[in-house]
Amino acid sequence: MQELRVATFTRGSTNKQTNRGKAKKAAQSKKAASREIMIDNDLPLQKEMIKQFIDSQPEKDKGIYWVMTDLEYVEAGVSGFHTHVSKRKGLNQAFEDAKAGLFDILVIYKLDRFGRRSVESLNHAIKFLKFCRIWVVDKNREFTNNGDADEIMNFIEFWSAKKSSVDTKIRVTDAMMLIHKEGYWTGGNPPFGYINHSDISNMLQIVPEEAEIVKSIYSMYTVYGYGILKIAVILNEQ
Repeated sequence: MQELRVATFTRGSTNKQTNRGKAKKAAQSKKAASREIMIDNDLPLQKEMIKQFIDSQPEKDKGIYWVMTDLEYVEAGVSGFHTHVSKRKGLNQAFEDAKAGLFDILVIYKLDRFGRRSVESLNHAIKFLKFCRIWVVDKNREFTNNGDADEIMNFIEFWSAKKSSVDTKIRVTDAMMLIHKEGYWTGGNPPFGYINHSDISNMLQIVPEEAEIVKSIYSMYTVYGYGILKIAVILNEQ
């Protein structure tokens, strides 16, 4: 029976996908979590699915036995769409270790964990194949790039991952614009003249002293026609 060494790679684009992010959110809300949060086992869903997949020994019928190593590459809070592959520390470390021959198979939950930058992400995944094999849990198959059929399907999958990110960005932007139009604050540093409301979430509260300055600026600009520099000089003098 042949034994192959297995490493894993997981990525979460936002902290909400990680246990650290969930723990932080729970601490901020001061509400107890309904389930125990284990900080030492980040990205729990992906890791559990990968573990179950490896335990099933996908190639045992071929006389190939997968042996788990202690090599677990994790990228938490890393966007596969906005982050260039050159800045992906976890993924690049996995590549260097594969190149060094430290493992034979890299197991990932979904192919888009490599990234959502279509051609760039696809090319990087293909580079791994020079040094190791890649298995994708949600597809229950090995990632290969042999021949035209593989190349077309792989490109479509990474293109679909990119399009999904673009569509999500559009939906989030539209939703935030609608929330603003309805008079709610979506977060971040409040503009001058406001503070976050002390009692109501997603609402701002006027700071009377600052509000008077805002009104003065508005008046100087619209009524008297003063420019930005002159307004700044007047405010500094006051």
